[in-house]
Amino acid sequence: MAGATDDDNLKDPKKRTVAATTLLVLLVLLATIGGGVGNGVAVLGFAAFAVGAYAVVRGRASWVNIASRRVGAAALVGGFAVMGVGTAVSPPTQNTASEAAAPSSSAAPSSTSRPAATSATPAPKAQLAAPVTTTQAPPPPPAPVPVLAMSCPGGGSVAAPVFAEQITATAPYSVTIDYGDGDRYTNDDQHLGAVFSHTYKVSGNFTVSAVLTDATGQTASASCAYSWTKPAPAPVVSSGGGSSGAGSSSGSSGGSSSGSSGGSTTGDSYVNVDGNVVQAPVEAPSAPPGATAQCNDGTWSFSQHRSGTCSGHGGVASWL
Repeated sequence: MAGATDDDNLKDPKKRTVAATTLLVLLVLLATIGGGVGNGVAVLGFAAFAVGAYAVVRGRASWVNIASRRVGAAALVGGFAVMGVGTAVSPPTQNTASEAAAPSSSAAPSSTSRPAATSATPAPKAQLAAPVTTTQAPPPPPAPVPVLAMSCPGGGSVAAPVFAEQITATAPYSVTIDYGDGDRYTNDDQHLGAVFSHTYKVSGNFTVSAVLTDATGQTASASCAYSWTKPAPAPVVSSGGGSSGAGSSSGSSGGSSSGSSGGSTTGDSYVNVDGNVVQAPVEAPSAPPGATAQCNDGTWSFSQHRSGTCSGHGGVASWL
C-alpha cells in the first residue's frame, strides 16, 4: 500500500509541479549563491527554455501545467530571453576576469616594451658600467723615490760650517743629521737652514751623515767628511789700542777680559767660551761675510755656538 501510494503521488500533476518547482528554486538559489544574481537568472531562463522545448517536442508538459505546443513554444522563447538577461547581468564578473586576462595578452606588448625601453635596458648598463669604472681604474702612481745629496765645505778653519744640500722628495719630509761629534739634530723641510749648519767645539775629522724621510715613509741618505782644527786664541784688543793675551785683563775703560762661560765684549767683538774673538752683532742691509744668524732685532750675529746666540737682540730669527 505504501508503494502504491507513492506512485500515485508521483503521478499526481500537482505534486509533480510542486516537486519540479522546488527543484528549480533550489537550482536557482545554488546558482545565485555560487555565481551571483546573473547566474541564478540564467539558470531560471535555461530551465524555462528546457521545459518549453520539452513541451514543443511532446506536445504538452502537464507536470508544469503546459497543455499545448503553443504554450511550450512561448515558454521556450521566454526561457531563452531570460537566459539572455541572466547572461547580460552576470558578465561583469566574467568580463572583468576576461578583461584582466585580455590586457595581459593584448596590452602585454606595450607594457613589456615600455619597461624594456625605460627600466630594463638602462639597468644592465648601470650595473655593467659601475664594475668597469672601478675595476679598470688605474692605481695611483707610486711616489717618487727621494733623493738627498750633501757636501761639506773644505778648508777646516770654520767652526760653524754650512753643509750644502740638494733634496728631491715628497713633502712634508724630515731630516735627521749626525754631525760626527756626538751631536744629532732632526727637523722638517721648513727648517733646513738649522739642520745643515753646525758649530763644532773640538777639533777633529768628522763624518757628517743625514737621513731624509719623506711623506710616504721612503728614505734617502747622504754623507760627507769635514775636518776642523781649533785655532789658537787670538789676543784681545782693547779700545785703547793695547792688547793682552787670553786670560789677562786691560786696565783701560774700554778694555775687557776673556771669559770662559759666556765670553766678554771688547768694542765690536767678544771672546767666546772657546777663547776665540768673535765679531759682535752688527746692523747691515744684508748678511755680512762670516755671519751665522740673523737676530729678531735685524742685526747679524757671528756666533760660533747656537746656545746664547742673539741673547741680547731678541733671539734668533733665522740661521744662515
